[in-house]
Amino acid sequence: MKDEQKTKRPLVNELSPFLRRSEDSEELETSRLEQEEVENKSADRALLQTFTNGILMTDINGKTIGYNRRFLEIWKIPESFIDSRHGGLTLPLDVGQLKDPERFLRRIIECFAQPQDESYDVIEFKDGRKFEWYSLPQRVEGKSVGRVWSLHAIG
Repeated sequence: MKDEQKTKRPLVNELSPFLRRSEDSEELETSRLEQEEVENKSADRALLQTFTNGILMTDINGKTIGYNRRFLEIWKIPESFIDSRHGGLTLPLDVGQLKDPERFLRRIIECFAQPQDESYDVIEFKDGRKFEWYSLPQRVEGKSVGRVWSLHAIG
């Protein structure tokens, strides 16, 4: 038995540099994946800004997880207001700008009550602007985890 232990110990000692390299390799892989995630998020944010539609993304509870400048312009929300806040806040939509704010709010409540459903409506602002308001669920592995809202100017 002692001879067997003596045989195993040198083998472990001989392999230890390779084992350390494996750990270093795992750290490098983790670092690479983290960098890719940062780059992907940056690309997603840049892409979001290229859309002519106003885009808002919320989690399942209605907290803001993303938006583009066009969305802020449509709702007349100063970007400085958003940038001064930390993520996960609900955007302050001034529904008083709408001709029928109660109807709009009912539709929002319906969307969150039916997270798997898509939604389409037309909203009219008091200043005469009209937008198609389209919403669909964001899904991960078939489960609704949030919503994407899109506003497109019409008329």
